[in-house]
Amino acid sequence: MEPFGVGNREPMFIARSLRVLLPPKVLKEMHVKLRLEQMNGRAMRFDAMAWRMAERISNEGILANDSVDVAFTLDENTHPEFGGIELRICDFRRSESQMNPVKGIAAG
Repeated sequence: MEPFGVGNREPMFIARSLRVLLPPKVLKEMHVKLRLEQMNGRAMRFDAMAWRMAERISNEGILANDSVDVAFTLDENTHPEFGGIELRICDFRRSESQMNPVKGIAAG
């Protein structure tokens, strides 16, 4: 799907109802690392980075076991010990299954 650039935007994907496996980990007070799981026949787990979204994730009250919908691109973490493919989150919201259908407010 490469190269990216003018006239050839980087592909963006959407995944719905991903479960947040661990509490979001804030890095350098600005970024958040997440561990997400999608269940569709078998569990698929993904590491994800939400760059410059720490305040928003905190304000939204995203915690372990919450369900989120994410828009993301694919990235590669080149760290020798824990590298690999990870999701780069561009946007997120609580999954509709966690929203109050009347007021659109997250159920608590």
